[in-house]
Amino acid sequence: MPAITNLSELREMMRVVESLPAHPVTILAIRFLALTAVRPGEVNAMPWSELKSDIWSIPAERMKMKRGHVVPLSRQAMDVLEAVKTLTGRGPMVFPNARWAHRNRPF
Repeated sequence: MPAITNLSELREMMRVVESLPAHPVTILAIRFLALTAVRPGEVNAMPWSELKSDIWSIPAERMKMKRGHVVPLSRQAMDVLEAVKTLTGRGPMVFPNARWAHRNRPF
């Protein structure tokens, strides 16, 4: 599979992606995905309840291999969560669907 292995190319790709006319929650979800390197489905279905301080604990039933996964969150990932919380913090999902807040947001 093609991959970007050059930091300047990665920065340019992220700049282009973040400049697209998309919903702010979608842009934040893409940034969070890049910072955590988890599968898109885990980010899509991420409830606030899985977050404890700077640790994201994904239960086994949500993981492809059916094993729980712990993701330590960087300061930058925490900044994304702080920003998205102002937009979605009242609902159960971190990155909810734009039309139905109780559903996952499709990428």
